[in-house]
Amino acid sequence: MYLLQKELKEMMQEWNIHRIRKSKNSICCYGRPITMFEIPEEQNTIDFIHTVEISELQLCKNENMYSTNICCDETVYELCNIILAEKRIAIPDDPYSIIDYIYIMLRNTIQEKIN
Repeated sequence: MYLLQKELKEMMQEWNIHRIRKSKNSICCYGRPITMFEIPEEQNTIDFIHTVEISELQLCKNENMYSTNICCDETVYELCNIILAEKRIAIPDDPYSIIDYIYIMLRNTIQEKIN
């Protein structure tokens, strides 16, 4: 989950500072997204943020089936952690390494144990 959060934060930072250029045939806004969000008056609009009561937010959190950082079946998660510990493998920071090596290794190991 940490790696995904890190990637999302990097993407958010890149998006917020990039420049949307003005287009001849468009009625769309242009400029930097962070500026358009923080200072909507500059684009001749208003702030459309809708505040939410804490009780409504808590209700959504209570209904969330993934209320932990585990985003899969807990048994599968535990099994994957056992396999990684047995093989003394640490999760790399590179998402491609996770897919190319860790995911495929875990999938193959679990399939072997099932069969």
